[in-house]
Amino acid sequence: MTLNEAGAFNGGSFAFDTVTLLWATVTALGSGSITVAHSQIASQTIEAFDAARIAISDSTVYGSLFQVRGTGVITLVNTPLLQVNAVPSPPPVGFPALALNPTMPDPLAYPIFVTDPAGGAVVAATIEPVGSVAAGQAITFRGDAFVESQVTPACTFDLSYQALGAAAFVPITTGEACPKQLRNPGDSLGQLDTTGLAAGGYIAKLRTVSR
Repeated sequence: MTLNEAGAFNGGSFAFDTVTLLWATVTALGSGSITVAHSQIASQTIEAFDAARIAISDSTVYGSLFQVRGTGVITLVNTPLLQVNAVPSPPPVGFPALALNPTMPDPLAYPIFVTDPAGGAVVAATIEPVGSVAAGQAITFRGDAFVESQVTPACTFDLSYQALGAAAFVPITTGEACPKQLRNPGDSLGQLDTTGLAAGGYIAKLRTVSR
């Protein structure tokens, strides 16, 4: 499904899963809330005003402007923030050529964050997929761990891993300083030496903490 615009106002809420959001805005006002999962997003603006909340997970954002005002919060979990021209070829179903979108900025631009001095934040915790790893190979984890806010911009992050079926996560990095951003080739979230680890499935967990 392709949607031009989405809005939730004063207690209203919407939950979107496996959609394409294009052109106009994704807006939550008052105490409204919007959740988006497993989706492709190239909206003009994603904005949370007043005490609104927007949560985006397991999706991809192409060049959208982010705005928060008041105490609004936008959270981004496992959601890469890519340049406008990074849409794959052929594009996803329902995804037209972004070059035709007059609301988009420079096609090479990354998403921009605008925050309000009164409060609010954009918070990101995203790990780039790793895939299969040979025994003994070191894994360098990359992704986004940051908080964009004029009130509490400082943050730290914790990265850990867990074998499938294990009882607890094992720390890789703890209390590391933000920001780390996927767009910066030199940024990494941490490294794990797999020497001695049993073959099988593992989970990596990233937590971003505002300070």
